[in-house]
Amino acid sequence: MPIIKWQPFNDLDRMFEENWFPQTKSEEYVPAINVSTTEKEVIIETPLAGVRPEDIKISVEDDVLMISGKYKKEEETEKKDYYKKEIREGSFHRSVNLPVEVKPSEASAETKNGMLKIVIPKQEVKPRSEAIEIKVK
Repeated sequence: MPIIKWQPFNDLDRMFEENWFPQTKSEEYVPAINVSTTEKEVIIETPLAGVRPEDIKISVEDDVLMISGKYKKEEETEKKDYYKKEIREGSFHRSVNLPVEVKPSEASAETKNGMLKIVIPKQEVKPRSEAIEIKVK
């Protein structure tokens, strides 16, 4: 049986957050992300089920990919008294450093079955140093 160190102040903090001050608890949604590379491309995938393509903004600056958007709730005519509410609504933002230099002007993105897939071609990197023979005169 493992021994777990009791940390009473952690329990006290959690009690205050959950029971007396729930509005002060910050829960920002950060979508999971996969970044992979092929010989010619960088491929980024993230699950964004329920987000319309027009509500997603994607940009690349200094080889940093930024994805942001909004989960919008359909307007309802009747108010619901929720017992439990876990379906997220609101905005999200995610940025990730890309592993190589890319050509953002040639990037493409599509959503399919709740997954956003971004494909960005790699920038052709010239060798940093070349052996050049120099003749002495």
